Amino acid sequence: MITLNKCATQGRGRLINILMSCIALLALSGCGGGMVNVKQAFDANPRMVVAEIPNDQFKIGLLVPGRENSKGVRGLARCASVMSCLVETRAMPAEYKDIADVVTEEMRAGLGKPEIKSAKGMNIPMRQNVIGPETPDWDKTEFDMVIQPSISVTYTETISTVAAAPFTYSLDGSVTILIRRKDAKGDWEVVKPNMFGYVEVARVSKKIEMTTSTYKSIEELQAMLPPSAIANELREKTREGMKKFIAEMKAAK
Repeated sequence: MITLNKCATQGRGRLINILMSCIALLALSGCGGGMVNVKQAFDANPRMVVAEIPNDQFKIGLLVPGRENSKGVRGLARCASVMSCLVETRAMPAEYKDIADVVTEEMRAGLGKPEIKSAKGMNIPMRQNVIGPETPDWDKTEFDMVIQPSISVTYTETISTVAAAPFTYSLDGSVTILIRRKDAKGDWEVVKPNMFGYVEVARVSKKIEMTTSTYKSIEELQAMLPPSAIANELREKTREGMKKFIAEMKAAK
């Protein structure tokens, strides 16, 4: 699933970025023996698949700070003044859609397991959730482990105290992976390299060189800096991040 962070703390945005980076470092360092657990899971030689993100879930978004007077602004319902909200989404460019392939390639090469499958093009059975869209029904497949890449790409708006030109924007992208496997009872569990389970393997941020006194729409931001502008860097950082993750996992003791 795409992680677009529909709500994030505006006043603590920088702290969140620092914490996310720390989480990634903790995961890669194997703190608390988490990477040993991941290594043991892979060493058990389960039947693995890297799950492609469905095309209809590929979105880029515009993330804006909430305002106490936000009712009616951009069609937003009122949201807490300390929150940020995703107010617009558009289809993600094709340049991002092969990042799952990078994860598959690095898993195969780094682990020496060419048999790792990619869900791309497979007819995976689906099941209806009580809340939310349909999800893959892995119980009806041959697989014992699923590696799920998750891609987030947003235009992020920041409001400063500069009265003449308070709005600034950046294009931000990140890639995380989540690993799930069947336990001894046949139930699905998250293989946790850290306390959260998610591992950030790549993050890219590019500032849009512009300040303005009025907020911008996603179309205006796309014209200034196309959403594909960070795709290549995000892809290569994903490759580097996967190599580091695999190396740390293999070295875990």
